[in-house]
Amino acid sequence: MSVHAALEAVLAGADEEVRATCLETVRKLLENVVQHPTEAKYRRVREGNEKLAAAVFHVPGGRELLEAAGFKPDGTGFLQLGDEAGLAGVRAVLAAMTRPRVPKALEAAPPQLAATPAAPAPATPQHLQ
Repeated sequence: MSVHAALEAVLAGADEEVRATCLETVRKLLENVVQHPTEAKYRRVREGNEKLAAAVFHVPGGRELLEAAGFKPDGTGFLQLGDEAGLAGVRAVLAAMTRPRVPKALEAAPPQLAATPAAPAPATPQHLQ
């Protein structure tokens, strides 16, 4: 799933509080990777962590955001960001999360031409009429 599809899934599939918690948790996890790129503890997320499961993994699109950043299941119950992944995926997800969102209804709507209002007629003093 693409970054944008995962983000749209989070935004569409949960109530406001759940969305905010999911996005804040993912943002914090990814910012930790950027701030500490060589520390293994920030490049590994336990899938069985109850708080992460509630905040991210049980939210539609939450896990996919981490996967879009480069996290992959390692077969031992963790999502691991491998050294080969670098930080490009992490930065791409962070950037997508900070861009303003245009509602889908507006994206699909045809552009409207703005009518330019006509200039008002100059006022004529009463004594000149």
